[in-house]
Amino acid sequence: MFCLILAVGLISSVSAASTRPPHSTHHHATHVTHHHATHVTHPHVTHEAVETEYFSFYYDPTSHYIAAKSRHACYLYQTNAQEQIDVHTSHGLHTIETTMLNLINSASAKVTMSSSDLHTASTRLSHFCGSTSSHIYKLN
Repeated sequence: MFCLILAVGLISSVSAASTRPPHSTHHHATHVTHHHATHVTHPHVTHEAVETEYFSFYYDPTSHYIAAKSRHACYLYQTNAQEQIDVHTSHGLHTIETTMLNLINSASAKVTMSSSDLHTASTRLSHFCGSTSSHIYKLN
């Protein structure tokens, strides 16, 4: 009988302990989290302006000019004998395009060409340059 009372007593203690809510530290944790959140600083992100520039290239095999067209100008480059062969390979074409971009970016003199002179040199390039025909430059 003593064992039965002891067993009932233990079950009551365990039951009471499991139904009693545990001591909560939630308030303290929230306070600490809130306290730290007020002192956290986020780095200021600077948004740079987007810079874009596009060039289209067109080679006219009749005049042996290659044109580079941007939004504001059209640049003409007279290919030499070797470049007239090289322009038909991907590597050769990219080499000529790179040469042109370097000339466009350099401080070297660019000769202005009129729309009528461009049309005389190549009707294909005149059409290619299109709306930029008021700003035509010969690179070499």
